Amino acid sequence: DVARRIISNLQGLKDEYPFNLDKPVVLIASALTPSDVIHLDRRHILGIATNLGGATSHTAILTRSIEVPAVTGLKNITDLVCSGQMIVVNGNSGKVVLDPTPSHLKEYRRKRKRFLDFWVNLQGLRQLRTETSDGRRIALMANIELPAETEAVKSHGAEGIGLFRTEYLFLTRRSIPTEQEQLEEYRRVVEALHPKPVIIRTFDLGGDKVMPGLEFPKENNPFLGWRAIRVSLDLDDMLRAQFSAILQVSHKRKVLILLPFVSDLDEVRRARVILQDTMNDLERRKIAFDRDIKLGVMIEVPSAVLMARELARECDFFSIGTNDLVQYTLAVDRANENVAHLYTAYHPAVLRLIRTTVEAAHDVGIPVGLCGELAGDPMATLLLVGLELDELSVAPVVLPEIKKIIRSTDFSTAKEIAEKAFRYNTAGEVRNYLLKTMKKLFADLPVWFSRD
Repeated sequence: DVARRIISNLQGLKDEYPFNLDKPVVLIASALTPSDVIHLDRRHILGIATNLGGATSHTAILTRSIEVPAVTGLKNITDLVCSGQMIVVNGNSGKVVLDPTPSHLKEYRRKRKRFLDFWVNLQGLRQLRTETSDGRRIALMANIELPAETEAVKSHGAEGIGLFRTEYLFLTRRSIPTEQEQLEEYRRVVEALHPKPVIIRTFDLGGDKVMPGLEFPKENNPFLGWRAIRVSLDLDDMLRAQFSAILQVSHKRKVLILLPFVSDLDEVRRARVILQDTMNDLERRKIAFDRDIKLGVMIEVPSAVLMARELARECDFFSIGTNDLVQYTLAVDRANENVAHLYTAYHPAVLRLIRTTVEAAHDVGIPVGLCGELAGDPMATLLLVGLELDELSVAPVVLPEIKKIIRSTDFSTAKEIAEKAFRYNTAGEVRNYLLKTMKKLFADLPVWFSRD
């Protein structure tokens, strides 16, 4: 992504994206970068299919956030499709149908209508609390990448923003954003959601997310290298500017700070020192902010789980990021289509890590949420409720469906489902059990009838 844009700049060319469309299309590509997705013309893109990528890659996350059906990791879709060809993209099943027969088209149109009818019927849930039938309360929040998504967050009935991925604001920039530029963007989101809470994550840069203006080293495995909190702590002026912008929008607003990719207690301590220094500077400048702002930690690597009790004593809340937690626990690249079949959050090892994190957080007395893609999978909803998570944060588009599931059952049933899930020893066994159980309890969910 960055290499392409650097070459264009050296050649004196503007960043151009071939998405100037005048009619609805399905976009077929070898791969799409996060900045490609940000530039998509959402009015005319009906669906996306790519050769490369995984279901929890950052590009896939972005397509869900803009509510465009996408299937990634198809390996050779660009060799099989011609311009003008009729295509069906089923984002729920991960299937692409080329040249569908009239009967196929009729069936998929029927499923699409049923899907849309289901969502219309859920609109009445928007203003209702997210709680089980016997009163167990769960905060149902939304993940966002861009300020423009706040309208979807509100229209789908989120109780706040559980994860604001700030790095996406600046992937299309040519320089590091100033403190004032960050302040303006954060304020747009916070004011749009007020009085609901907004959890702002500091930049999660590195891996496949590189910001122009920063010199990233060449690394054999960037996902295990210089990224996220490691970058921010090394470039502490950048972190101070971001902390300052976040603090300034926190005045008389409910804003929380989240640190990504923490693997060591010392990282939290160093970040707290910088945060305190930033607070002191704002006080000297007589700029108002929330002195009691909460600082949370993302649990994304096994070392953080093993140190969860120690981390919990030095932060205010946890947010479990299952996308990376799965990747680092199972040694499976989340964006590699060749090992996509091995990437699953239903692996018993991953579920045990989630349970351990929740228990550690609650033992110390702090809340714990889950903001990975697992939180937005209806098959996992009651399992996560039964594990006693306090908060789930999902893509806005799935909020009504998750809320319906939670409000339609009782906590004791969720606890029983979670307990039984831990009796199985393989991901396949866990998935089969949850699929059978959830289909029996919620036969009308569109996720079942649209997976074919």
